[in-house]
Amino acid sequence: MTEKREAETKPSKSFFVSMLTRDIDLRDAILDLLDNCIDGAVRSGEAKGDPERPYDGYWAKLTLSADWFSLEDNCGGIPIGTARHRAFRLGRPPGKDHTDADGKTVGVYGIGMKRAIFKLGRNAKINSNGEDPFQVVIDDQWLSSDDWQPLELAEYAPDSDSPSGTTVSVGELYETVKRDLSSKDWIEKFKRYIANHYALIISKGFEVSVIADGISSEPIRSAEFALAVTGNLGGGGVQPFIYRGEVDGVSVHIVAGLLRKPLNAKEIEEAENEHAERSLAGWTIACNDRVVVSRDRTFLTGWGTGGVAQYHGQYSVIAGIALLYADDVEKLPLTTTKRGLDGSSAVYARTLDIMRDATKKLTAFTNAYKTDEDRREILEDAPKRTLAELRSFDGLTSVQRGTLKGFQVLTPDLPRPVKKKRNPRVTFEASRGEIGALKDFFEDDGLTDNEVGRSAFEFALETAGYKGP
Repeated sequence: MTEKREAETKPSKSFFVSMLTRDIDLRDAILDLLDNCIDGAVRSGEAKGDPERPYDGYWAKLTLSADWFSLEDNCGGIPIGTARHRAFRLGRPPGKDHTDADGKTVGVYGIGMKRAIFKLGRNAKINSNGEDPFQVVIDDQWLSSDDWQPLELAEYAPDSDSPSGTTVSVGELYETVKRDLSSKDWIEKFKRYIANHYALIISKGFEVSVIADGISSEPIRSAEFALAVTGNLGGGGVQPFIYRGEVDGVSVHIVAGLLRKPLNAKEIEEAENEHAERSLAGWTIACNDRVVVSRDRTFLTGWGTGGVAQYHGQYSVIAGIALLYADDVEKLPLTTTKRGLDGSSAVYARTLDIMRDATKKLTAFTNAYKTDEDRREILEDAPKRTLAELRSFDGLTSVQRGTLKGFQVLTPDLPRPVKKKRNPRVTFEASRGEIGALKDFFEDDGLTDNEVGRSAFEFALETAGYKGP
């Protein structure tokens, strides 16, 4: 009998780990861990009480230093079944759906927690204090071995006052990680990063705090999204564009409008020199409340494509947000880092078409209001309306035909400057001698060339006996 011959297909662990972390930034790796906290809150079922503030009472605390990283939350811990069959696998098992967390989560590929640990260091401990507490250790010995042995779910006895949740601790940090986690400047920028990408989740009650030397441990405040609106929503004047509908099983809600009145030439020049990080302009895209793209002003969100102008300072008054929700997170146009959009996604292609349509109308509006005279009345009395107010507006119109069929929309006719009848303009050239002669005639050497011309014109009118209209 011929001996069966086989070719080894088991991946090299060291290669797998290095490749898995190569294309993800440290900030995004840590945000993957925060995503698990949110998934835990959703999984608990208690996160569905108040639809406006579903995460009230839930928190996550990050402790950062050159020696140690830890993330502690009170989001219910990891269910033992999830721990056994999914949480520590490198990727989701085939055939498993992605709605078993009983709600809209932000984890999809099943690699976030592991990849974050591999990115941080060589010695990690995960303590879960749920209905069935356990501890998992991922150390240098396991990482260095090419053997894919299961990780032990060891006995764990939490303190009686420990919150129901998960703690991820990582030591033996890599040198680049040590440098960042001990840098006050890096940490402050990271806090702003969290404020942007967790803006919606924080605004719905979730608290994130960072504990580090020289850094405030106060909960991070979310970045605000608000648009200027004239009077009542749905009324006259300057109004936002709102689109609400469904695309291939994904709920889509798009809002776009003005942050403030259009800019004049001087303000446009100032906006061109404004630090990009400070600008609130551009498009934000969120999937299941996790901001994937923040204030983007590139081709990714339609600028400079499909008939939309390229972004520049004049458009720094324009902002929009696209909110995508799905119980099955695989339907969302996410890449594995959750910081990129899948350009081949039919859902995003349809969403992008709508975003472009709103951008075109808003850029055309700012083009019409460049002079101070035209801008005087625009948005003089237009308080900011928050995203919650804009999302809850129920005065939308159902579209029965065309590209927006099935959507509910508010697509206002934005005001245009009043066309003013202009007087004819009289211009001509004159020699220096002629102008000098008129200055002598009017006995005023201080007259400008323009004033000389106007004085001569008025003298001629008076001589002609003109009395006015």
